[in-house]
Amino acid sequence: VDFQSDKPGAFSGNGKCSLAGVAQGTASCQLLYTPAAGSAGTHHIGAEYQGDGGHQKSSPPQPFALTVVAPAPGAHATALTLECKPTAVILGGATVCTAKVRDTAAGPSAPAGGVVFASDSPGHFAPGGCTLFKTGEDEARCQVLYEPTKAQVVPHRISAAYSGEPAHQG
Repeated sequence: VDFQSDKPGAFSGNGKCSLAGVAQGTASCQLLYTPAAGSAGTHHIGAEYQGDGGHQKSSPPQPFALTVVAPAPGAHATALTLECKPTAVILGGATVCTAKVRDTAAGPSAPAGGVVFASDSPGHFAPGGCTLFKTGEDEARCQVLYEPTKAQVVPHRISAAYSGEPAHQG
């Protein structure tokens, strides 16, 4: 599936993701979109399935409208770290992915809000994202399970993005 935006921004996986079956007759994939700095407003996100031997090319009737809001003046900078354990699983197994968001500004406070996840390979996250909980004066974390749905030699690259909130930049 190829993704595009009408405004400046970057997609993980160069805007392409591989479908993975989630139920009979249904497949999905996910990636991350990061709006460019200073691009507040409505970003229209489109997707196009190129088709295969048994399925026609298709795209949604209308692009998704994403509202991008500029960070509040004085919002603290943050740093996101991601760790998944175990680092190797068998097909049918899962790994626990932990996202930690730390406030890097002077006079820090624990970030709040959510984190979303994506993989460049077939698999799914349960749940698809998570809500941060405070684990220290300047940090918060949350976890999801990632289950690969296709065995492959090349490692699955998992990424995460913090959405931000009024007091903290995403």
